[in-house]
Amino acid sequence: IILGNILDEFNPNGLSHEQLYFLFASAFKVDLTYELIDNTAYLPFAKKYIDGQLRWFRDNNWDSMLSGFAAIERLDNVDYVNFRDVAIHMGAEKKHLTFFNVHISADHFENILSGELESLWEKNKNLVINVFNFILEYQIDMLNKLSNAVLNHK
Repeated sequence: IILGNILDEFNPNGLSHEQLYFLFASAFKVDLTYELIDNTAYLPFAKKYIDGQLRWFRDNNWDSMLSGFAAIERLDNVDYVNFRDVAIHMGAEKKHLTFFNVHISADHFENILSGELESLWEKNKNLVINVFNFILEYQIDMLNKLSNAVLNHK
């Protein structure tokens, strides 16, 4: 599951997801070439969110991690629709939106995770429910902070 997701991120048949994101950023004259290493533009809440998410995965068992990965993949499809719409509203052209369109149509949850998740649901549905709720609340908190940062940007 994880290796398949990584392969998809690198996209052996075209631009990687990172390259597509750089293309999106270029629509707003933002160069992210060194951002992954330098972290000069990361807002503190975004860095805390990513670090917290990685720690959560590190500290939980496989069933929780599988549920968390499934929750993130499922919510991504919804989030990316909204992110794309904001980008359009801000003036991004169609050629800059491929990153979002790829993620909107991604089927990681349906094709890769659904069978594994169904088995886990039968074994321990309360764990799945609790993890999905945790991931949902965790992402809502970050998205609220992101929204506030965008709205209050000067």
